[in-house]
Order: sequence, then C-alpha cells, then structure tokens
Amino acid sequence: MKNIKGFTLIEIVMALFVGLLLLGVVYISVVSGQRSSVAIERKTVAHQDARAILEIMATEIAMASFNPNFASNFWRDPGDCVNISANQAYKGIQAATANSITVEMDILESSAVGDNPNEVIGYVYDFANERLTRDVNCGGALPFLGDVP
Repeated sequence: MKNIKGFTLIEIVMALFVGLLLLGVVYISVVSGQRSSVAIERKTVAHQDARAILEIMATEIAMASFNPNFASNFWRDPGDCVNISANQAYKGIQAATANSITVEMDILESSAVGDNPNEVIGYVYDFANERLTRDVNCGGALPFLGDVP
C-alpha cells in the first residue's frame, strides 16, 4: 500500500481551502481597487466642474462695471432689476453678501443694463443643498453646469 501514488482526501480539502482563501484575497483587493478608482474619478469630475464654474464666475465678475460709453445713472437695483439703483457709486456690483453677489455690465454697449440676458448676473450659494445657483436679469435660478438650477 505504500507504493500507491496520489492525494489523500485531507490533502485535496486543504488545497481547495488554500486556493479559495487566495481567490478571496484577490477578489477583495480587486473590488477595493475598483471602488478607489471610482472615488478618484468622481473627485476629478467634481474638481473639473468647480474649476469651470470658477473660471466663468471670474470672467463675469471681471466684466462687472463694464461701461464702454461712460453712461451715467443706468445701474439697476438688483432687487427688481427694473428700477435704476439709488446708489450709482456701487457701479457694477450692486449687491454682495457672504453667500451672494450680483454683477452688472453693459455687454451690448447700449448705455443700458438689462437689455441683454447676461447683463445682470447673480450668484447665490445655497447652504442647504450645497449648490451654487446663477440667475440672469433677475429671472430666477438657471441650470449651471448641469440640469438642476
């Protein structure tokens, strides 16, 4: 009986156990790597969106007070966007708080603010939803880099 070659049942069970253990470790590491990759991709997309938003905001804020014709008394009241503002010294930034800013500019060079949809722009940070909204000519929040206002 000592010359019979082969594996015993205990050896086969132990080999299966070690093989399954190694497969489990490989599976866990692959799943972990996949989750990490998805998280990194989401962060990258969020950073790219934030960069695009900040570039648009910087451009629009840099255009605040653009008045190529040097017209006077034409800055609008950001509360209603129809009436002339009582304080013309504020020029293109008629309202600014800790979580909002409204900028005005004369893009069409018509010596009037509000005759183009992008001449009165307001940004408001919504703390509850952690979202930045953008409205133009006091028309309410618009979608800003997505379909949700």
